[in-house]
Amino acid sequence: MWQPLNVNSRQLQTESKFSVFSSLLFCLFTHNNTALEKFNLTRRERQVAELLLRGKSADEISEELSISPNTAKVHVQRIYRKSNVTSRAEFLFIMNQYTV
Repeated sequence: MWQPLNVNSRQLQTESKFSVFSSLLFCLFTHNNTALEKFNLTRRERQVAELLLRGKSADEISEELSISPNTAKVHVQRIYRKSNVTSRAEFLFIMNQYTV
């Protein structure tokens, strides 16, 4: 069931537009797993994809998931390959297509 977003206006003013967009997209994405199912991502790739949607870098993902930076980068590359994109911007665009 969809739940309203609780967004603080001060938070919106201090965060970058990309960060705000990716945060909103993540909130929408967590309510709709169609894209994950379509791209046939593994459980770990889904975790990495969710962190990508939150605006995390590969280094931040590696710290959060306790994996090496190279492993995080490989997961990101596999996600991009499975979703047929070449950049984070394209990935966010594709995810947006499935959430709106």
